[in-house]
Amino acid sequence: MPVNEYASLQRTLSYAGQQVSTAVERAGTALAGSVTDIAESLVGELRLSTHARMVQEVKGRLAAHQPALQRTAVSITTVAVGAALAAPRLGVVVWPALVAVLAFAGLHGYYLWLSRLYRHLYDAVVAGQVPDLAVTVAAYRCRERYWRALASTTVAGLYLPLAVLLVVVGVAA
Repeated sequence: MPVNEYASLQRTLSYAGQQVSTAVERAGTALAGSVTDIAESLVGELRLSTHARMVQEVKGRLAAHQPALQRTAVSITTVAVGAALAAPRLGVVVWPALVAVLAFAGLHGYYLWLSRLYRHLYDAVVAGQVPDLAVTVAAYRCRERYWRALASTTVAGLYLPLAVLLVVVGVAA
């Protein structure tokens, strides 16, 4: 092989090597960028799912207490009415029972109101409108009012008949 052909071949290989090296660098940079983008995306999704799960757990804990309030209010009413009907002189137990039932109604309404506020927070978290891991519901208080929760069929539908029953038995006793 003559020297000129050898030098020409060497230049061609050197140029090809540089092109391959440049292409590899570009591919590596693009791949690193893609991996970084993918990692950031996964971290963002994990943060979102963790945040949504946190809000859902708070909402679930609030909802878990509501049946206990209902059962207790019904039990208090049953005992007070039963005592007043069995022995008229025990009719005075109806009035403290009425206070207890009204207190449970207020507490149940409060839990329902908070549950609705956390539902709004959950919707905002899923929509990506809430800063990282914030669980405050103060921004949603203008959307939901406590009195609307208290007047809902869930609360008023149970506690209002119980209160009326206690008043009727208390007046009759």
